[in-house]
Amino acid sequence: MKREDLTTKLITEFSVRNIRENFYSFNCDNSSLSSYLYRSSYFDSLDFVNSTSVLVNEAGIVRSYFTLKQDRLKVQDLKYGALRIERFAVCETIQLNGLGRRMMKEIETYARATSLRFLILETLYESRNFYYKTGFSKLFDKPLSADVAHRESIFILYKDLEYSEKIDEAYPGND
Repeated sequence: MKREDLTTKLITEFSVRNIRENFYSFNCDNSSLSSYLYRSSYFDSLDFVNSTSVLVNEAGIVRSYFTLKQDRLKVQDLKYGALRIERFAVCETIQLNGLGRRMMKEIETYARATSLRFLILETLYESRNFYYKTGFSKLFDKPLSADVAHRESIFILYKDLEYSEKIDEAYPGND
């Protein structure tokens, strides 16, 4: 599959009408993530709750998005600035084509530019392997919770950008 030219834009660069009309069809195979984009992302960004960025193709179709929020991570008695990835979604039809890795690199670049050392996120059991492959580790040994009805466990993961940068320097081109 040919790689699409995508542009990253903040959700607030769009009008509410444009979001409701054009983003409604976004589907990442998770109804909660898909509907957040056109229902709440714009207003959450305006209210400084978090910030959502969308990756759109030349036709203006959303191919993926991520939502970020500044946070802190306590390690022993020290507190570090962290960037929480609240939502991370790729359109179902183009998953497994490298876009998720590209988005993660963009998030890491932003975190480093703002001097945040850690990335943190919560993920469902079935999504955890993607994050492990991009350098995340479990914060706790056991899942945070389990919804027996849906058999979904939530894992809290983190990535130490200072440590991963040293790994990248020692093993260049290890993407």
